[in-house]
Amino acid sequence: MLRVFRVERVFECGWECRADPDLFRMCIKSQNGGMTAYMVEYTYTDADDARIEHRPVHRAFLEALVPTGQMLAYGRFGEDGPAGALLLMEAANIREVEALLAQDPYALHGLIASHRIREWIGTWGAVPR
Repeated sequence: MLRVFRVERVFECGWECRADPDLFRMCIKSQNGGMTAYMVEYTYTDADDARIEHRPVHRAFLEALVPTGQMLAYGRFGEDGPAGALLLMEAANIREVEALLAQDPYALHGLIASHRIREWIGTWGAVPR
């Protein structure tokens, strides 16, 4: 099977990123000072009243990460599943993400039942990079 690669974009570094995920990742990292984007999925506990009580300081914590470039986007899930949220973060490594999440007021008050972190490679959209 013949694969056709077309140049999507030539980055400032001069690399031509084709349909090659590894090359694209290197280009993105070079443009972001070596930072990697991560997707964080929170699943909350059933402590609705406590979440409501701590929501303002939780949101203030997340919002404070935006101007630092560590938080790209965040928001809660709809009512069609368990209570939780999706965060898009940028960090040097997963340990840095874990350290930031440990400071979240929801984590400090035991309101996060579980979380999952995955590297996220954004290829298109309006999320600032």
